[in-house]
Amino acid sequence: MAVGLKINKKKLDKIDKFLVKKFDSYHDNFFEKKIFYDSEISVNQINKDFLDNLELLEPHGKGNEEPQFLIKDIVIDQVKNLKNKHILIFFKNDLGENLKGISFNTMNTLIGPTTCPLRLSVRTSGFHPEKRSSTLLGDATNLRA
Repeated sequence: MAVGLKINKKKLDKIDKFLVKKFDSYHDNFFEKKIFYDSEISVNQINKDFLDNLELLEPHGKGNEEPQFLIKDIVIDQVKNLKNKHILIFFKNDLGENLKGISFNTMNTLIGPTTCPLRLSVRTSGFHPEKRSSTLLGDATNLRA
């Protein structure tokens, strides 16, 4: 959201003091970015049963938004640049199963080989008829960025 206003240069100092005083009355966490999600899950919960249950919630759209999950225990092994726009993310669960995901329009973000909490949606890609849990897709948001 943006706003525009016209101010006499002589009154800039007065407005600055007013704004500083006003913002000082708010607690610091008022200005922290809030991340909203539906549920916190472990990377180990992403399996065929989980994906099947998520499919029961479809179709997604207005009034039935796709669930967003917070995953704190994801260890990213590797990232791959896709068309200088998207990131393909490779990671494993505690059972050693290889998983992958795609983060759309995030090429210039701080998702990289590390452990980081992510907010994302989970769904099968449609390319794997066996509904392997290795098809994690969604709009991933690195919460440390």
